Amino acid sequence: MTPKRSKALKVLVFNLGLAAACLLVLELIFGNWFSPNPLDRLNLVRDTQRRYEANDLYDGASAIVYTRDEWALRGAYPSLDKIDIVTMGGSATDQRYITDGATWQDVMVREFEAEGKSVSIVNAGVDGQSTYGHIKDFDWWFPTLPEFKPRYVLFYIAGNDMFKGRDYEFDDLLLDRPPTWKNHIRERSALFHLVKTAVGAYRARNVAKISHRKEPFGSWEWTTVPLVRNHHKLVASNLERYGKAVALLARKTRAIGAEPIFVTQSLSNYRFRGDGTVEGNATHFVYAKTMINGVDYYHVMRQFWAVTMEECAKAGAICLDAGNEIRWEPGDFYDSIHNTPQGAERLGKYLHEKLRELPAGSQEAAH
Repeated sequence: MTPKRSKALKVLVFNLGLAAACLLVLELIFGNWFSPNPLDRLNLVRDTQRRYEANDLYDGASAIVYTRDEWALRGAYPSLDKIDIVTMGGSATDQRYITDGATWQDVMVREFEAEGKSVSIVNAGVDGQSTYGHIKDFDWWFPTLPEFKPRYVLFYIAGNDMFKGRDYEFDDLLLDRPPTWKNHIRERSALFHLVKTAVGAYRARNVAKISHRKEPFGSWEWTTVPLVRNHHKLVASNLERYGKAVALLARKTRAIGAEPIFVTQSLSNYRFRGDGTVEGNATHFVYAKTMINGVDYYHVMRQFWAVTMEECAKAGAICLDAGNEIRWEPGDFYDSIHNTPQGAERLGKYLHEKLRELPAGSQEAAH
């Protein structure tokens, strides 16, 4: 080896060693290698208040204040043993870009207060989670909350489950795998979670197109003609898994002494005409390796709504078919799945109206 190449190799080895040392320091600082607190090993936003702008998502957006407490919960409540309703779901429940005080949970609280009822409603939504993640919440998150005794658990679900595949990126709160050294690293590594989150965000935005983005609704072309004939076949495998997940969520809810409430979730790729006809975004999307449009999205969501209501009824839970019953208005969404404050207001009022006669013990008598 020539002196020149030898010097270049030494420089390369030195730089690689320096980079490795820097990564090690970052891991020790930001990773969860030594903490005894199980919450530190969960991929949850907690004990933080974030402030940012959302003007690039919807018109009239004020400065966003997004707060999660030490238990990773959003919203006010007297104590962990005096929560009336815990809401679970993905980003449409979390509402990362709707400020504290304007989420649909906040709207529900205000509507109850207007009737002289004190109802504490806490947000446990996790951006990107599907029902698999919600199941794991009962296994790994909720047991860490001392005296956690909600009266009801409300699930606003299906929006993420329809996109869930084997490599879905968002559900690993804590990896349910054998205790190998590889899994030990995956559970605690800050760099692993950084890469996983980046990959998941890319897929959500560019593949499933369900990430936070401002959709140009005014330029959409609409159609009433679907591209697919057999929508059930398109989602059959996902539906079977989803139905089992809904049934399991009902059982896990009752195992912590609460009653389940299931609410079907909408997308904005379709809408209803005055005569009830469904029309959808005419743009073609790839879903389950098949080209579909907004009308197909509606028929796919109907499959999930039906399974939600069927499993909910079997469980004897409270079943609210918001997907079929709410008629959304222009301005209610800023993208295909996320509400604006206007949409959150509509959903919150709908849920309050449906739940205003909850059994005694959940309102004035609850505290």
